[in-house]
Amino acid sequence: MKRFVVTLALLAAMLLTATTAFAQTGDGTTGGTVPPAEEAPDAFITMNLEAGFVLDPFLISVNGGGDVDASILGDGCTGYISENPILTVNWTGEADFIDVFFYSEHDPVLVIQTPDGAYRCNDDASDTLLDPQIKLESPVQGRYNFWVGSFDEGQLIPGILVLTARPGVTVGSFDLGDLVHRGEVSADETQDVEQAKLDELATAQADTEIATPEEGTDTLSAEVVADGEIPAFDIRVNDQICNGYISQEPAFGFNEDGAADLLRVFVEADADATLFLARGTDEIWCNDDAEPGVNLNPMVEIENPEAGDYFVYVGRLSLDEPITATVTATENAELTPAVLAPADAAASQ
Repeated sequence: MKRFVVTLALLAAMLLTATTAFAQTGDGTTGGTVPPAEEAPDAFITMNLEAGFVLDPFLISVNGGGDVDASILGDGCTGYISENPILTVNWTGEADFIDVFFYSEHDPVLVIQTPDGAYRCNDDASDTLLDPQIKLESPVQGRYNFWVGSFDEGQLIPGILVLTARPGVTVGSFDLGDLVHRGEVSADETQDVEQAKLDELATAQADTEIATPEEGTDTLSAEVVADGEIPAFDIRVNDQICNGYISQEPAFGFNEDGAADLLRVFVEADADATLFLARGTDEIWCNDDAEPGVNLNPMVEIENPEAGDYFVYVGRLSLDEPITATVTATENAELTPAVLAPADAAASQ
């Protein structure tokens, strides 16, 4: 996931220009000539969303609030928002509506900038409900920017930003407990699940041939296909939370003699992969992005690695498609994974 910061003066100038160019209508929609949505500051979170999205309702945990007076957007806008949007959505496809609301315990406000540069604002969904709600009828394709603010200046309001196309999901009836139904899980049961996954991995590791680098080199590389279905996030070792779905069989195994100052393992792919590295099942290292927001190719780096057999697993974030990747294990500190930018990964999907 990039963060860009603009000065308050720059944003205020942009919004003041917009204010002089439009008249506020009764439904909270602004009209006239305003800066198009693509000229707004970059959001803290940017995502692509297509009509019929499976994760409906789509939930994002955010903090609302800021120091920019939203009233400069028009008479229907109140409260205080941040300089940057909380969220940018690149919307494609056709839907009857998208309902957007912010679920919290306080008094937030909501601002949406539509692809034509117009602003939609809401403070309270009703006289008795302080959560804001905006319904986008027949949303056009393009970029939508979202701000979650607070009614009073200087507040920080935690909550859940919700986007849904389901008629039955409204801010008045929304309940997080209705989304996932399961019985209570004890700590012992959780540990049993983790141990069962580790036992599966250990069984496959015992049958894995240990690869060796070519003579005169300290680097191993292999082409692999990530098509596993074991949730790595069910395996918590050394207080780590892993990501992606991995296979029971490792991509390959190699032996480390314990003499190196550095061990580096990384993945290079055209899609967003994850990395799961295990020394037996006693020690596990996980990584999703080598540099979050910049390089989605994962990498694990271990200083003064202990001697033993290491096993490499490549994960995928979605069960829909396998990922073809190159995996490298090296003691060479000059080797790093090629950069997979978030935009390039999104284009490959």
